[in-house]
Amino acid sequence: MRRIIGIIFIFRILLVPCAAQAQIQNDNRAYKPEEVVQKSDSDITLTIEQAASAEYFSLENGTKELRLTGPLIIRLIDSGGVTHSIKAQYVVYNRDTKEVKAYGDVEYTRRTESKTDIYKGESIAVDLDDNSGVFIDGSFDMESTTPGSRKLIVHFESLISRSEEVIALANGSLTACDAIKPHYILRAKKIWLFESGDWAASNAILYVGAIPVIWLPMFYYPSKASEFHPVVGFRSRAGAFLQTTTYLKGAQSSEVQKSSLLSTTEGTSGSFGSYISKTKPADESKNQTNIAILGDVYSALGVFAGLRGELANTYPYDISWLIGAAFSRSVFLESTGYYSPYDSAGDYASVWNRWKLSSIDLPMRILMNFEASSKKNKAGIKWQISLPFYSDPFVEQDFMDRNESYDFFSILGSSSLKTIDERSSFSQKASLSWSWNPFIEKNSFAFTLSNLSSSFNWKRKYASTAGMNPTEKRLNAVDPQRYFFYPDSARIIDTAFSMSGTILQSKNMSLKWTNTNSSFLEDRFYNAKWQKPQDIDFESWYWLYGGRSNTNLSSTYSIDSVGLTFQISTGILGQLQYRPYLYDERVNATTVHPFLIADYSYNTANWNTGTKLSWEPFIKSDTFSASKVSYSIQGKVAKLAYEGLDGSGVDAYPIYKLYWLSWDPNMISDHSILAELAAKLGSTTERLSFKATLPPILESYTLSGSSALGFATVGASYVISRKSSLEDLKSTSLMGNLALRPIKKIEISANAAWDFDTQAPLSLSANLSAWSFNARFVAQKANGYVFKNSSWIQDGTQYFRPSTLSLSWKPKMRYSSPLFSTEMMSWYVEADGLLTLNQNLIQFTNSTFGANLGLSIKNSAGLSLGFTLSSVNSSFWRYYASLFPKSDDFDPEDYSKNLFADLWDSVSIWDANKLKNTLFKLQGLKLELSLDAHDWVLSANILAEPTLVTASSTQPLPHYEMEVAFNLAVTWKDISAIKSSINYSEGAFKQ
Repeated sequence: MRRIIGIIFIFRILLVPCAAQAQIQNDNRAYKPEEVVQKSDSDITLTIEQAASAEYFSLENGTKELRLTGPLIIRLIDSGGVTHSIKAQYVVYNRDTKEVKAYGDVEYTRRTESKTDIYKGESIAVDLDDNSGVFIDGSFDMESTTPGSRKLIVHFESLISRSEEVIALANGSLTACDAIKPHYILRAKKIWLFESGDWAASNAILYVGAIPVIWLPMFYYPSKASEFHPVVGFRSRAGAFLQTTTYLKGAQSSEVQKSSLLSTTEGTSGSFGSYISKTKPADESKNQTNIAILGDVYSALGVFAGLRGELANTYPYDISWLIGAAFSRSVFLESTGYYSPYDSAGDYASVWNRWKLSSIDLPMRILMNFEASSKKNKAGIKWQISLPFYSDPFVEQDFMDRNESYDFFSILGSSSLKTIDERSSFSQKASLSWSWNPFIEKNSFAFTLSNLSSSFNWKRKYASTAGMNPTEKRLNAVDPQRYFFYPDSARIIDTAFSMSGTILQSKNMSLKWTNTNSSFLEDRFYNAKWQKPQDIDFESWYWLYGGRSNTNLSSTYSIDSVGLTFQISTGILGQLQYRPYLYDERVNATTVHPFLIADYSYNTANWNTGTKLSWEPFIKSDTFSASKVSYSIQGKVAKLAYEGLDGSGVDAYPIYKLYWLSWDPNMISDHSILAELAAKLGSTTERLSFKATLPPILESYTLSGSSALGFATVGASYVISRKSSLEDLKSTSLMGNLALRPIKKIEISANAAWDFDTQAPLSLSANLSAWSFNARFVAQKANGYVFKNSSWIQDGTQYFRPSTLSLSWKPKMRYSSPLFSTEMMSWYVEADGLLTLNQNLIQFTNSTFGANLGLSIKNSAGLSLGFTLSSVNSSFWRYYASLFPKSDDFDPEDYSKNLFADLWDSVSIWDANKLKNTLFKLQGLKLELSLDAHDWVLSANILAEPTLVTASSTQPLPHYEMEVAFNLAVTWKDISAIKSSINYSEGAFKQ
């Protein structure tokens, strides 16, 4: 509508300066491009780019008239930067009556940064006083602001402008198909375009080609979301359904609304009715409070009603809620393969579901969730509340798989299933966190309350079927409370906070402290005896308190001039776990409960201390600045630890012992020295380091080095250690690595280790990577195996031997240009794959080959074909069986097969026996087709994969059967909700 009013507006403002100019130049000479600036608040620039002549007349009735002869081109740029231009053969402007008439190939163009709209017609007559006018035999090309959408083309015989809010078109048509003969078109006796962006049509017929497919007595397409959003559809288990969402306040969220391609504005939605009503512009949904009533009816399942809402994001906190109740009945899968609420187990009457919890027994299922949280604020306080509740694990699957219509066409066919998993648990929780950093001159203090919360936790379990007869078991199998939620634990309080500060801070010295704390109090319920939801009595199993505190004081002193740093720290750590109440579920117990033993072992206290001295002797050297020497010792000054019980029986008390600093591994946790020489030579760094772990810890001395020499990198390490305090120092390990990269896409690497105990190699691995090919070989000290009695058993040997071989290849074929072309179209081919082989060289029958292949063929006309194949071969060794050794009762060559013959058998789909006997087993096969038919998109896919079928009376052995599924869908581009689809899976057609 704004585009139509723009035409009227431009005639009003550009004809006045034209008249003034014509009074000055009243001759037959052709005008040259000349800029005329309209001096007004709107800052409008007008340019007459072309005109053959201009004449000024005084008529007999006393009025004055300006006549411009073309071909003429007039261009205007308004204050908003929008460019308007008019092309015509002849323009007449009456200054007194304010009437404008344009004739001959009239073309009006409106250009913005994002789009261009074009009006074309044979003639136009406009009254600039009341904005009324008539356009004869015209059309609009309106580009949509929606990304990826097509422009809307509107044709009409006549268009009458009655006001600034509505335009009426007589005998019009709409389409987004740009073909000379559109593949579809909506023809209407009347079309209305509203200033808000809405449009409507009456007595309209939708044509596909020349075939009328639907008659619409009245169709209204609003630019903003309506308040009522129904969806109707059908699902095999739930039956036919009607889902309704009615907004009492606010509107659909932007996630729900879909951009319609038949609208001239972005984010439109639609509805259908017998009247025309201009919708009110809606604010962005996130900036307003939304409250909606949910009401759903399912022919088989039942009914659901709920209330959903969320506060606008302008509030300093976020709040959203959903509360709903469902009256549902059990739905049975009958032997016919169809679902029905009527079954012999229920005497062919509806079996209505109930929700039971302890003494509560209601004829409905409950679903609710309340979420509230604060936003970021200067005080550093953050709080959050989450209060969900579900009567059973399936209530979301049954009633939250819902949609909202966003236009008329989405009311139908919006029944696609979403994946909603069964709920296994949920928690109600309220939490608070706070961070405080007051400013104190020269010193700093920080307090962080990372968690202060309370929670109530629920889990699910299977209801017992003990004592049920077959009929009761069938009823239970479809009862939503066959799994029921039970209270697992209540964490009354859970807290964690920390403090830190700086006592002293100078250029070379600092003294800092930290303190971290956590504690909780929990009530764990005894659920072992709850076999049904009615059994829940909230009886406690135990109450548990746990706490932990750690305080640390650290100091650092450095002498930067010589690269010397001295660090010392000391701290106290204490942790406690205590059960003030414990229900002992054991019968005739004679020992302390295991829970109490765990508590006694957890309770401890330590006084820790440590120091570290670091020296960077070459800190001022550019070459050796990374070199350093350090000495570190860490240990416990005192430790309080659990030692055992003071006797026997269930009431035995724990014994704790206090240990003081001593020179042993139990009290000294680290005692080491490190010396590292690092030289930076160009872009590489050479390193040589020595690390020693010193007594009282078991001694270990490591010498290592690494060097990068152009395209080669080499490294090695040698370790001498003491395995126990009674043994001498011995060589423990020698390891080395080498990597070569002669060119960018080729890399060769190897790692090796030597076993000093056996004086033999311990391990060796080699890798080769070249473009998309990768190979890995591993040899190591490993146990030996022999194949005997159809299985691998250890032969009692252990030595260095080849272990595994792995190969992989990722072929790819990509062409930026067409593989071949004709005058009409170009063809593109893409292919990729992944081939892998993993061969165990010890247990050589463990050999797996996998293949994943993909092929895609596309053309410039919109056709796309895709092929994906996945296959596995778990006995690939049989193609090279002669390479493996024989044993007493196993000759690998007896199982030898020809690779090429087996490959041929694997593709012999005409011979079931060959497919059964081949070693190549299909894991998945997928064919995809997509065709862009200008206005429609055809998509289809076929998926085939093996499914394990368990043993039954007719099939005594488990076996695999090929499961085939396919989908065929045709979708209208401009309104994607209009589509037709066919799905086949699990041996049946589905919607």
